[in-house]
Amino acid sequence: MHIQMPSEAEKRRSIQFILDEGMPQKEPLHRVISHLIHTIGLRNLFWGTWDCIFLALLGGLTLVILFVIPSAVQTQLLPLGLLLISPAVYGLLHGLTVWKERQVGLYELKLTCCYTLKELTALRMVFFGGGSALLDVLFVLCLRQTGTVLSFLQMLGISLSALFLYGTATLLVFAHSKSQWSVPAVWCGLCVAPLVLRVDLLEWLLRIPAAVAMVVAGLSVLLFFAQLEHYLSANHEGGVSYAVS
Repeated sequence: MHIQMPSEAEKRRSIQFILDEGMPQKEPLHRVISHLIHTIGLRNLFWGTWDCIFLALLGGLTLVILFVIPSAVQTQLLPLGLLLISPAVYGLLHGLTVWKERQVGLYELKLTCCYTLKELTALRMVFFGGGSALLDVLFVLCLRQTGTVLSFLQMLGISLSALFLYGTATLLVFAHSKSQWSVPAVWCGLCVAPLVLRVDLLEWLLRIPAAVAMVVAGLSVLLFFAQLEHYLSANHEGGVSYAVS
């Protein structure tokens, strides 16, 4: 009985097929996010947590008012507001939605769907970052009306840098730890430390040119999305999937 052996070309094609199926090519982040939005949908992404989102935004607006008025009188509070407002809103948005889901059982329900916990978290980080950035612009515009010594671009660059560096640190913690409150605690400590140590942080910020502040903000945004891509790829390479067939 004669058995025909596969040729070298057929062997190579078979090996390549196995490699392609077992090791799919990495998709660009914008395609991954677009696919997640189409798969999950905004209604499912925030289902049952709209009240928490409203409270977080209301809390953000309250912080804006509380910092804008005192900054018009005491300019030393200006750096604290720039470094704290948008990260605080970002943290409130994520913290309150996760708390609500855990309290009423929505967290476990969403994990039975066709997406993973990391995908759900990553997509929320994108929307929460965008919402915090919009509130950030509003905050800086309000500050500018008080006649502060910093220019609009200086304040916007510093505040956006704070927001996206905070977001990057949050994703790093999510990737390696379950301690969700460590980043807010450390960030608040770093923001308040100059006041306790009587360091003139405003004088330091005045030395930062507006162009440099905006470049740093742009780099912070790129760093955030790079960490987001790493966070998602780690999930696909070896993370645990919560999907149920």
